[in-house]
Amino acid sequence: HDAGHTRTNGITLPSFLKGFLPVHVLNYLSFGLTAIGVVMAAAAWVLDLDQVFILGGVLLAWAGVVKIAAVAIWTRVAMIGTDDHRPVSGH
Repeated sequence: HDAGHTRTNGITLPSFLKGFLPVHVLNYLSFGLTAIGVVMAAAAWVLDLDQVFILGGVLLAWAGVVKIAAVAIWTRVAMIGTDDHRPVSGH
């Protein structure tokens, strides 16, 4: 158990994240964000709503895709949210 870190459900998180959701939950939120954006854009197109609603849905879906990529980098490359994460020491 590293100093400045806390262990939550087998996942080591920095202490400043204590009380927040585990990193793997970000995956679910990212996919949800993307799905909501796709549904919003599709519904706006089908219901012949103003183009601003289509644009909003597309941008929301794009934000979800970017978030999916960011979480993948955090968890697979930097190993953030896993016991294999070794933060760089400041000294």
